[in-house]
Amino acid sequence: MVPDDRRHDPAGRDGCRAPIPWDATPSHGWASPDGDAASPWLPWPPDADTRNVALQADDATSMMSLYRQLLALRRDHIELQMGAFALLDAPDEVLAYSRTVAGRRVDVAVNMSAEPAATDVRGNVVVSSASAARAGGAFDGRLDPYEAVVVAPGHE
Repeated sequence: MVPDDRRHDPAGRDGCRAPIPWDATPSHGWASPDGDAASPWLPWPPDADTRNVALQADDATSMMSLYRQLLALRRDHIELQMGAFALLDAPDEVLAYSRTVAGRRVDVAVNMSAEPAATDVRGNVVVSSASAARAGGAFDGRLDPYEAVVVAPGHE
Protein backbone atom coordinates (compact mmCIF):
# COMPACT_ATOMS: atom_id res chain seq x y z
CA MET A 1 0.00 0.00 0.00
CA VAL A 2 1.33 3.42 -0.95
CA PRO A 3 1.52 5.82 2.03
CA ASP A 4 -0.85 8.80 1.79
CA ASP A 5 2.05 11.30 1.59
CA ARG A 6 3.34 9.55 -1.59
CA ARG A 7 0.01 9.65 -3.43
CA HIS A 8 -0.29 12.22 -6.20
CA ASP A 9 -3.16 11.02 -8.35
CA PRO A 10 -6.40 12.88 -7.56
CA ALA A 11 -8.36 9.91 -8.96
CA GLY A 12 -6.99 7.75 -6.12
CA ARG A 13 -5.22 5.10 -8.26
CA ASP A 14 -1.84 5.53 -6.56
CA GLY A 15 -2.66 3.06 -3.78
CA CYS A 16 -2.12 0.12 -6.14
CA ARG A 17 0.32 1.46 -8.73
CA ALA A 18 4.11 1.41 -8.93
CA PRO A 19 6.71 2.17 -11.58
CA ILE A 20 7.95 -0.79 -13.60
CA PRO A 21 11.47 -1.76 -12.48
CA TRP A 22 13.36 -2.34 -15.73
CA ASP A 23 16.53 -3.69 -14.12
CA ALA A 24 18.27 -4.22 -10.76
CA THR A 25 20.26 -0.97 -10.70
CA PRO A 26 19.44 1.54 -7.93
CA SER A 27 17.32 3.60 -10.36
CA HIS A 28 15.80 0.38 -11.82
CA GLY A 29 16.45 1.64 -15.35
CA TRP A 30 14.73 4.99 -14.90
CA ALA A 31 16.53 8.32 -15.29
CA SER A 32 15.46 11.90 -14.86
CA PRO A 33 15.60 14.30 -17.84
CA ASP A 34 18.99 15.58 -16.64
CA GLY A 35 20.42 12.05 -16.66
CA ASP A 36 20.55 11.54 -12.90
CA ALA A 37 19.05 8.50 -11.27
CA ALA A 38 15.35 9.05 -10.97
CA SER A 39 13.43 9.10 -7.71
CA PRO A 40 9.99 7.84 -8.67
CA TRP A 41 6.90 9.70 -7.61
CA LEU A 42 5.58 6.38 -6.33
CA PRO A 43 7.59 3.85 -4.31
CA TRP A 44 9.18 0.88 -6.06
CA PRO A 45 7.21 -2.35 -5.83
CA PRO A 46 8.42 -4.99 -3.36
CA ASP A 47 11.41 -7.03 -4.53
CA ALA A 48 12.27 -4.69 -7.42
CA ASP A 49 15.88 -5.92 -7.29
CA THR A 50 14.82 -9.48 -8.06
CA ARG A 51 11.52 -8.94 -9.87
CA ASN A 52 12.29 -6.71 -12.84
CA VAL A 53 12.01 -6.84 -16.60
CA ALA A 54 15.69 -7.64 -17.21
CA LEU A 55 15.58 -10.72 -14.96
CA GLN A 56 12.17 -11.96 -16.11
CA ALA A 57 12.61 -11.47 -19.86
CA ASP A 58 14.44 -14.76 -20.46
CA ASP A 59 12.92 -16.75 -17.58
CA ALA A 60 10.29 -19.14 -18.95
CA THR A 61 8.80 -19.50 -15.44
CA SER A 62 8.41 -15.76 -14.77
CA MET A 63 5.18 -13.82 -14.51
CA MET A 64 6.30 -11.80 -17.54
CA SER A 65 6.60 -14.99 -19.61
CA LEU A 66 3.15 -16.11 -18.48
CA TYR A 67 1.65 -12.78 -19.56
CA ARG A 68 3.43 -13.03 -22.92
CA GLN A 69 1.99 -16.54 -23.42
CA LEU A 70 -1.51 -15.36 -22.54
CA LEU A 71 -1.31 -12.33 -24.84
CA ALA A 72 -0.08 -14.52 -27.73
CA LEU A 73 -2.82 -17.04 -27.00
CA ARG A 74 -5.51 -14.36 -27.15
CA ARG A 75 -4.03 -12.94 -30.35
CA ASP A 76 -4.02 -16.39 -32.00
CA HIS A 77 -7.43 -17.67 -30.82
CA ILE A 78 -10.52 -15.92 -32.17
CA GLU A 79 -12.64 -17.61 -29.51
CA LEU A 80 -10.74 -15.68 -26.82
CA GLN A 81 -11.32 -12.42 -28.68
CA MET A 82 -14.93 -12.73 -29.79
CA GLY A 83 -16.27 -16.01 -28.48
CA ALA A 84 -19.55 -16.33 -26.64
CA PHE A 85 -19.02 -16.52 -22.89
CA ALA A 86 -20.62 -19.28 -20.79
CA LEU A 87 -20.01 -20.09 -17.14
CA LEU A 88 -19.26 -23.75 -16.44
CA ASP A 89 -20.26 -25.69 -13.33
CA ALA A 90 -17.48 -25.50 -10.76
CA PRO A 91 -16.95 -25.44 -7.00
CA ASP A 92 -17.33 -22.06 -5.27
CA GLU A 93 -13.57 -21.48 -5.15
CA VAL A 94 -13.18 -22.03 -8.91
CA LEU A 95 -14.18 -19.76 -11.79
CA ALA A 96 -14.67 -21.88 -14.90
CA TYR A 97 -15.96 -20.66 -18.26
CA SER A 98 -15.87 -21.37 -21.96
CA ARG A 99 -15.46 -19.09 -24.98
CA THR A 100 -16.88 -20.39 -28.27
CA VAL A 101 -17.06 -19.05 -31.83
CA ALA A 102 -17.43 -20.77 -35.23
CA GLY A 103 -17.13 -24.23 -33.71
CA ARG A 104 -13.92 -23.37 -31.88
CA ARG A 105 -13.87 -23.45 -28.07
CA VAL A 106 -11.49 -22.95 -25.18
CA ASP A 107 -12.21 -23.45 -21.50
CA VAL A 108 -10.64 -21.52 -18.66
CA ALA A 109 -10.52 -22.66 -15.03
CA VAL A 110 -9.12 -20.54 -12.19
CA ASN A 111 -8.65 -21.83 -8.66
CA MET A 112 -8.93 -18.87 -6.30
CA SER A 113 -8.07 -20.78 -3.15
CA ALA A 114 -4.96 -21.95 -1.33
CA GLU A 115 -6.18 -25.55 -1.59
CA PRO A 116 -6.21 -27.88 -4.63
CA ALA A 117 -9.56 -27.97 -6.41
CA ALA A 118 -11.32 -30.17 -8.97
CA THR A 119 -13.51 -29.21 -11.93
CA ASP A 120 -15.35 -31.01 -14.72
CA VAL A 121 -13.14 -29.23 -17.30
CA ARG A 122 -11.17 -31.71 -19.43
CA GLY A 123 -8.92 -31.51 -22.48
CA ASN A 124 -5.37 -30.50 -23.34
CA VAL A 125 -3.63 -27.76 -21.38
CA VAL A 126 -2.78 -24.83 -23.60
CA VAL A 127 -1.37 -22.62 -20.81
CA SER A 128 -1.02 -23.16 -17.07
CA SER A 129 -0.04 -20.51 -14.55
CA ALA A 130 1.49 -23.21 -12.33
CA SER A 131 3.89 -24.82 -14.79
CA ALA A 132 4.90 -24.30 -18.39
CA ALA A 133 5.60 -28.04 -18.47
CA ARG A 134 1.86 -28.76 -18.23
CA ALA A 135 1.24 -27.23 -21.66
CA GLY A 136 0.28 -29.86 -24.22
CA GLY A 137 -0.54 -32.44 -21.58
CA ALA A 138 -3.95 -33.79 -20.66
CA PHE A 139 -5.93 -31.82 -18.08
CA ASP A 140 -7.85 -34.05 -15.70
CA GLY A 141 -9.75 -31.26 -13.95
CA ARG A 142 -7.41 -30.95 -10.97
CA LEU A 143 -6.09 -27.47 -10.21
CA ASP A 144 -3.19 -26.61 -7.94
CA PRO A 145 -3.69 -23.84 -5.38
CA TYR A 146 -4.18 -20.50 -7.19
CA GLU A 147 -3.62 -22.15 -10.58
CA ALA A 148 -5.31 -20.99 -13.76
CA VAL A 149 -5.44 -23.08 -16.94
CA VAL A 150 -6.60 -22.55 -20.49
CA VAL A 151 -7.76 -25.85 -21.98
CA ALA A 152 -8.64 -27.04 -25.46
CA PRO A 153 -11.56 -29.35 -24.65
CA GLY A 154 -12.23 -32.72 -26.27
CA HIS A 155 -8.59 -33.53 -26.90
CA GLU A 156 -7.68 -35.71 -23.93
